[in-house]
Formats: sequence, C-alpha cells, structure tokens
Amino acid sequence: MKIKKRNIARAIDVGVVSLLIYTFFHFIDGDYLYYFGNRLEKFLHIHTNVRVETVRAYLTTIFSGIFASTIVALGFFIVEFQGEKKEKILRLYYENNRLFKRIMKIPYFDTKTEYGKLCIDYYLELTSNIASSKYKEGMQQIILSNLEKASLAKNTCKTKLVKYLEQHKGHLINEFDDWELSIEQKLQDIALETHVKLKNALEIYSEVINEDLGTLKNCVFDISRISWLGYRKIRKILGRDEQILRGLGSIDMFNRSAVEDRIYTLHRRLHERVKLIFEEVELNHENIERYLSNENIYRVLFEKTLVAQEGLFDYVYHEFFKGNLSYNRFAYHLAKLNAILLYDLTRQVGEISKYDFVGVRKSNVRAGRVLHSKIIPGEVMYGDLYRE
Repeated sequence: MKIKKRNIARAIDVGVVSLLIYTFFHFIDGDYLYYFGNRLEKFLHIHTNVRVETVRAYLTTIFSGIFASTIVALGFFIVEFQGEKKEKILRLYYENNRLFKRIMKIPYFDTKTEYGKLCIDYYLELTSNIASSKYKEGMQQIILSNLEKASLAKNTCKTKLVKYLEQHKGHLINEFDDWELSIEQKLQDIALETHVKLKNALEIYSEVINEDLGTLKNCVFDISRISWLGYRKIRKILGRDEQILRGLGSIDMFNRSAVEDRIYTLHRRLHERVKLIFEEVELNHENIERYLSNENIYRVLFEKTLVAQEGLFDYVYHEFFKGNLSYNRFAYHLAKLNAILLYDLTRQVGEISKYDFVGVRKSNVRAGRVLHSKIIPGEVMYGDLYRE
C-alpha cells in the first residue's frame, strides 16, 4: 500500500513538472526562445539551423504526451490504491472486532453497590473457611454441598448478606416463575455464580495475555492514507464522546493514522496491564483448573481479577430499569473507533449505543442452575426494529 501511495506521489510530481514545462514552451515568446537557444548553442559550442518554432513544437509534443500519460497512469494508481486501502482497513476492522468482542465476554463483578460488595465479601469469606477446613474436594462441589461444614468459622460477611437479603426480598425472586428462593439457596447461587464468573474471567484474561498483537500491529502498519479524516467528520461519528475524541489527539494532515494508532495503543495497553497484574501467575487452561481446585490461592486470584476489571467497565443510566447498568467501556470505545474506519470506506455513520455493551450475557445462577442470559425485554435492549 505504501508503494502504491509512493507511485501516486511520483505520478503527481511528474505530471506537475511536465505541465509546467509544456506551459513554459507553449506560451513563451519566440524571440526569448531564440535568445535562449543561441545562448545554449554557444555554451555547448555547437551550431544548428533548426527553426525556433520546430523546437517549440517538438518540446510541447513531448511534454504534453508525458503529462497525458501521467494522468492515465495516475488514474490506475488511485484505483489500485483505493482497492488495497479498502482491503487493509477491513482487515484491521475485523481484527479489532475479534479482539474487542472477546473483551466483551469478561464478566463484571459489582464492586459499586452495597449488594455487590456483600456478595464479594461473602464469597471470599466462604473460600477462606473452605481452605481452612479438612475437606479437599473440588471447589464447586464444596460450594453446593458443604456450606454448613464451611460455616464452622465466624461468618461475619454471611450474616451481613443474610440480613441484607431479608430486607431486600427482590433479590430472592426467581425471574422465571416469580417464586421466592430460600436464603440458603440464594447463598449457594451467589457462591456458584461468582465461582463460574471467576473461571470465565480468568480464561479470557489468559487469552488476552497469550494473544500475539503482531497481526494487529501489521494491520495498522499496512494502512497508508493520502487524505485524512477531518475533525468535523470524526466528531459527527463520535457524537458527544469527548473522551474518545481526546484520546485521538491531533487530527490533521500530519497525523493521518490517528485512528489506527489509537486502536493498537488501547489493545497494547490492555495486554501489558493484564500481563503485569497476573505476572506471578501463569494463566492457561490447565493452570486455571489447577488454581481453582486450590482454595488457598482463591483470594489472590479474585483480587487480581477485580484489579484487572478496573477501567474496563463503566455505568450508564437506563430509563426502563430506573438505575445504572454496567457496560463494557473498553469494547464500546473500540467499537466507536471501528465505526470511524467503516465511515472512511462507506461514508455511513453506524449506530452504536452504550446499551449494546451492557453485560446482559453473563453466567447467572438460579436455584442451583447455571444460566447464560438475563431476561430483558427485547424492546428495551434493541428498540423498535422498524423505527426510522
């Protein structure tokens, strides 16, 4: 792509020079041309009987031909460049899409609300009690069958969570048939749900750490632009997302690759940050299974997971739920940057909402069953399919 861009630049240079020379010889007065010709013959110590108008016709024919040929070649170069540009941008688009969709699967642990904090504290207390017990069964089986045995230690966090559930019965309602769960069943659900989410999060973070960003880097490096997207166009795509706009820095003719560079920078920062957080732990599928069977390192893994999610999520207010919902801010940010790439190809502004990145697909547990979706009315999440 860079070679084709260089060919276009050279064609433009040759075209401009040939046009200037053609214009000079076409419009210059004959007397001046005769004077220059004589001076040239004297300098070269030669003498010719060629007429001035013959020389003028000869030179204008040559340079007009060069100019015309350059224009034709320039047309072919531009077509080839645009075709390769589309291919390279789409390659970056799909690679970025693949990477941020994986980040979207990271489950969110609620550390903001009182209920979320109580659930986390209860889970950590439970695993600490299990680690100190004499039973060395698998974690999931202990959570489901040995809650009473694990309660030999002081269950301060459990007591607080039970008191909270007694005061907020809405958390005990089964959303499928509206019957109320027992508090003990709810505690089991919370423990198992947190365990499943922790395992899913560790697996995704493992993929992030072991991901080779070389492909993404090559996609960014391969893209070369002749023109650039102006501030107004990008503002039209991003709307009110000032933070994304600030992250792009200066957008001008001297920074034509701002969007591509920003995509790579965000993925590189996430890769480095997650790798630094889990540098003491070798995350892969086999090790995760081994770690999750050792209750003694649960607190360390869980705390590292909570640190890793900082900056990835944010909250957005939803009218239907009359409250804030967590959404994947990192994936939303990259989706917006992808929208800029798509606009560069189609000149169409895609509709991207923060609600599309709300964590509705997550592992929930109800009455001991692991579910994989949360029921939210379709018109709330997707709106009217036939809207304008």
